Amino acid sequence: MIATVPLILDPLKLLWLDKISSITDEAATLTDEEKKRADTIKATPRRDEFIRSRLLLRSITGANSSFLPDTENTPSWPPGLCGSITHKNGHVAVCTAPAKNFHSIGIDSENASKDISHLKEKICTENDLVFIDRICEQSKVEQGSAIALIFSAKEALFKCHFPVGKLMFWFHDAELSHIDMTTGEIDIRVLTETSPITQKGQVTRGRFLLHNASDGAFWVTAFTLPKDKYRLS
Repeated sequence: MIATVPLILDPLKLLWLDKISSITDEAATLTDEEKKRADTIKATPRRDEFIRSRLLLRSITGANSSFLPDTENTPSWPPGLCGSITHKNGHVAVCTAPAKNFHSIGIDSENASKDISHLKEKICTENDLVFIDRICEQSKVEQGSAIALIFSAKEALFKCHFPVGKLMFWFHDAELSHIDMTTGEIDIRVLTETSPITQKGQVTRGRFLLHNASDGAFWVTAFTLPKDKYRLS
């Protein structure tokens, strides 16, 4: 069986596969198409993450189809499902949800102890930096870790919005409008149109948590576009 850790980011449940956890489920096998795709990935760590994420998805969905990225590097999903994948430092997490309930979902993970302060101007708007100062003061979080959280949230937001709109947008095209370090709520406003249902100024609510993996702590973030709230015209 595959030993995963469930992570609840309401309304989603992610399954985290730690880098030290082995996969022994004989039913979890790659398709021929996935094997071919894996063979094209030259970097061993990335290839291993690809393989482990597909084995995990095969195990939890029972799907016979291939979980291959399309030409825009967006994973394909079996009929009736939407989903998202994240991997970091050998760890893998996946999440699937009913397509009847969600246009799309997006998850991401980032190392919470790695100092990426040197990237703050690339990742953060001036408004984000105000929030970061508040986070560091009130929650005793180091600046580098707070920036990693914002980085993870914006990556998850992109994974959530892009499959719907197929529109590229960048770190400075979105900024925080609310964050609560106690409840794990995080809201991000897009500063440009990112899809037909997320126009400029639209706020998307997400969730985050701090997960202690085998080699340190990781921020894990998730965003959703529920169909009962976001309606296509």
